[in-house]
Amino acid sequence: MPPGQRNHPIGPPGGTDPTVIRLVDQIGSLWAQHGRPRQVGRVLGYLLFCGRSAVSSDELKEALRASAGGVSAAVRNLMSIGYVHAVAGPERRKNYHAVVDDPWTVQLRDARTHVLAWVATAETARDQLADVSADGARRAEQLLAHARLMDVLYLVSIDRRDPER
Repeated sequence: MPPGQRNHPIGPPGGTDPTVIRLVDQIGSLWAQHGRPRQVGRVLGYLLFCGRSAVSSDELKEALRASAGGVSAAVRNLMSIGYVHAVAGPERRKNYHAVVDDPWTVQLRDARTHVLAWVATAETARDQLADVSADGARRAEQLLAHARLMDVLYLVSIDRRDPER
């Protein structure tokens, strides 16, 4: 953070700054490219880049020009995968949200979960195709090798980010 600026707990800086909104839209597009709802990525982007440690649902709705239901669904999605948590705010009747301390380790763990599902599927395919299709079994073996390699890469990455895991 530049000298003289501070991370405002729940008040001002530039949530609707054009640079922030442009970055928010880029995060939304990245999420959409991976088959996830664009609005979920936009909410995450806003929470990451708005310059506050916590943001109300109302502010998310306004800044992102989104519906209350869309914001609520996006926040629930992000909470369910561990990127965001609820926090107390100055107004007790409002919901406030913040990004967890290290969302990138959360992302790595989430991705590893999917890789482990590929490993299990590839093992099943290899075993079940052994007597049915030599070519299918060979392709399953290739998938298994790839998925196991990805698992190792995720484990190493997680270990480097969070040695206490």
